[in-house]
Amino acid sequence: MRILGILLCCLILGLSTVAFAEQPTTVFSKVVATKNMQGEIPEIDGLRYTNLQKSVNGILNSKVKDLLAQVGGSGTVSYEVKLNRPSLVGILLKATNGGRTAYQAVNLDMTTGNEFSIRDFVGEGNAVHEILGAYEGVLFADNGIYTRTSSGAAYSDFVSYSKLFPLLRTGEAGRLLTVYGLTRAVEDKVVTVKAGELLALQLESNRTTGYSWFVEGNGYAGQFYELGRSYVLPGNAANNRTGMPGLEIIVFGAQEPGEYKVNMEYKRAWEKGSGFDKFSFTVKVL
Repeated sequence: MRILGILLCCLILGLSTVAFAEQPTTVFSKVVATKNMQGEIPEIDGLRYTNLQKSVNGILNSKVKDLLAQVGGSGTVSYEVKLNRPSLVGILLKATNGGRTAYQAVNLDMTTGNEFSIRDFVGEGNAVHEILGAYEGVLFADNGIYTRTSSGAAYSDFVSYSKLFPLLRTGEAGRLLTVYGLTRAVEDKVVTVKAGELLALQLESNRTTGYSWFVEGNGYAGQFYELGRSYVLPGNAANNRTGMPGLEIIVFGAQEPGEYKVNMEYKRAWEKGSGFDKFSFTVKVL
């Protein structure tokens, strides 16, 4: 729980090394015309650390060579950027040679210089396979995940990120999805987002005294719901000091378009009746 709290705090307060306000990763085309290869291949530029940039470009070059081997060792190559975030890029490579065509997804993490996988953002287990089905490879895109069932085949099956909400590693979700930060100022307001985007509500709270914020009367199961929460004390506070105010961070996500009224109530879990404080806001999901 402490680790989740740290991750969520970084997500909301911008303390992580990758800020949400940063620009997308630069991907440019390198034109190739050799005896065995023609076309354009992707190259990453503009990373802060040259060793990471060299690593991700080395992976791309290796994947291109492997893909050409699948179509006979020579042919025409091309690519498409399917996901572009400040620290994550998903690229679909394509190689053709006569009537032969092969595809390969390359999902790159700019903070490590390595490929990333679904396990980095989604919990493991049978629930993942129930949503994605049987798959051989995964391609991360702006709005969801593409999968395929055999090597070299096209990534023809698609699942939106919103369908994966129940399984998301909330502390890492901000690197992959759009996250909107909210405060108490949202009271009686309307927030408009797209399905698959997240809301992170930051509220002052004294959970050390038993009080916490609760979502009251949420009848939107499977449509709009709470994904996770954490409580963060001030950096100079003793962890067990009763009454020390902190920050409660509650992350919401919407799977389906619609209009949802969110009622928040501040109370102790064991107390009956109305809470000490309450407010509401509306989320409009497109």
